[in-house]
Amino acid sequence: MNDHLTVGEWFYREIDEFENAPADCRQTADGCALEAYLCPSNQWTIGDGCCFWEDGRPVQQGETLPDDEHLPERRRKLLGFNAKYCEEYVRRHVTVPLTQNQFDVLCSFRFNTRETTLSGSSRLLPAINAQKWQDAAVAMTEFVYGSGSKRGPVKLPPKGWDVEKSGGQWWAIPPDHLTGAERIELGAEEKWYPYQDAHRGLLRRRLWGGLVFLNYDPRDVTKDNDVALPTKAKLLSTGVWRDSISTEGLTTLAHVRMRAKPLPTELVLSTPIKAEPPTSVIEAAGKAVQPAPLPGPASAGTASKTSASGSSEAVSVKPTVPAPQPVPTARPAPAPAEAVKPPPLPKDAAPADLTNPKDMLLSRRAWGLAVTAVGTTQFVPRGASEWLNNEGNRELLSWLIVVIVGVLLYQYGKYKAKRPLK
Repeated sequence: MNDHLTVGEWFYREIDEFENAPADCRQTADGCALEAYLCPSNQWTIGDGCCFWEDGRPVQQGETLPDDEHLPERRRKLLGFNAKYCEEYVRRHVTVPLTQNQFDVLCSFRFNTRETTLSGSSRLLPAINAQKWQDAAVAMTEFVYGSGSKRGPVKLPPKGWDVEKSGGQWWAIPPDHLTGAERIELGAEEKWYPYQDAHRGLLRRRLWGGLVFLNYDPRDVTKDNDVALPTKAKLLSTGVWRDSISTEGLTTLAHVRMRAKPLPTELVLSTPIKAEPPTSVIEAAGKAVQPAPLPGPASAGTASKTSASGSSEAVSVKPTVPAPQPVPTARPAPAPAEAVKPPPLPKDAAPADLTNPKDMLLSRRAWGLAVTAVGTTQFVPRGASEWLNNEGNRELLSWLIVVIVGVLLYQYGKYKAKRPLK
């Protein structure tokens, strides 16, 4: 997976920003270590953060880089070998397509950590392979611990208790929830313990990588003064010193992301884009192709020829006169086609124009409405109560029939007016 990707711009930007030799190490003006030093991961490192020589050997204590005219080329080869190893490592463990920026960040992460840090992570690598990019970027910022050593009491404190040294003695301090508990004396004897110390510089680097991983520009929001990492060293009951990070005042990825500017959107490609073949031998050799000059009065009849050395010389050229071309005859314009008239509709199928007063007067709806109105005006004044009281009135019954006929005629006319033409 991601075989078409190689380390790019943001890999080298991160190396240039963070891979600088410590102050007590002999180095060049731009921070290249000329002698091996121990990095926070407790690995011997030389050059621009490289832990391996070009032949694959790990860097050992006491090894140096000669500061001579070959140093720039040696640095490029050294960084190129270590970068290639990181590329193969990321391709081997990441099973989903990545963007160029994501690939650069993961290669730089491997460049800065141990062999098993990414492959053995319980959150980072599973989030990447599940394409949960936000979770992966946050998980990346948790890797801020280096490896060191720190002295502590031989007698370890109870689980959850702090230790402090006072008056030449070590004391175990009870946690706050144990009210009334007194401190315990641990004695003056001490020894060295492993120390997992949190580095603010590593937090800066992880925030940088997390932003680039999410396609944000980290340069203006991850400067040295922008990042805070409040810690307190605690001696665990397992015999390891570890910095406890306080959430209060801690700079998180969410903080810097709110102030960062987005980078141009990238395409995720599962296959490489093939470059188009060169259009000339000069372009294939990596030389720029110059456009041909427009002929002027002084250059008429001459042309330029490129020699094997890349220079140009004037060559006389006999101008060619183009042969006369026959004038094409114009084709006669086609005769205009006769307009086809639609067949007339049958008279009985023509819809009535109800906006015309004459058509409206002759419609069934108009007659039905008129009959209904006349019948109603005769039926109501004569007293419908007489009919309801069974007093029998033939004339009243006849007018009721007229009303019913008028209503039916109106509804029939309305129905016929709504029917579509066949």
